[in-house]
Amino acid sequence: TGSFDFFRLLDGLNIVHPEVRLNAPGDADNWLAKGLFSTGGTHVKPASVCKKDDYFQRKIEGVAVSLLFVADGKVARVIGFNQQFNAPTAEMPYRFAGAVSNIVLPRQVQQQFIEAAEKLTTVLGLKGMNSLDAVLEGETWWIIEVNPRLSATFHLYPDLLQVNMQASTGQVKERPNALAP
Repeated sequence: TGSFDFFRLLDGLNIVHPEVRLNAPGDADNWLAKGLFSTGGTHVKPASVCKKDDYFQRKIEGVAVSLLFVADGKVARVIGFNQQFNAPTAEMPYRFAGAVSNIVLPRQVQQQFIEAAEKLTTVLGLKGMNSLDAVLEGETWWIIEVNPRLSATFHLYPDLLQVNMQASTGQVKERPNALAP
């Protein structure tokens, strides 16, 4: 499936992600079932309540974080790092509730995020605004997905529409690196 192509790509680029599989795991308590083509975490549920076309991802405990970046197909520039929050319901335990911008992440995690964005931009030819979602536990992180589109965190930063339009045509302006001193 398309999801597995993405995770194979991550493996080839040495970008860490949770273990994924197509077959239902025997220890369902440690896995999530994920559907394709959904947004806002509404497609994520415990593996014990999977649907026919779901794939499975090992459950990682931690904080949901993301990197918003702009790309021109060759270069990725950091806009900011964000923390994401859930508003769980019985049917949608991982439903997206919002995010806060400009969070401070450990320097090593910031650098790994940036390197992953640069690799994915080069290989996939990403253009415009993009985001990388991850789960962070201390200084260990796992990429969950890339969103090659305007994400919910786009609205957390002012005046990005022009930046997005320029990058979509292959013109990323130099921006200061978001790494903390």
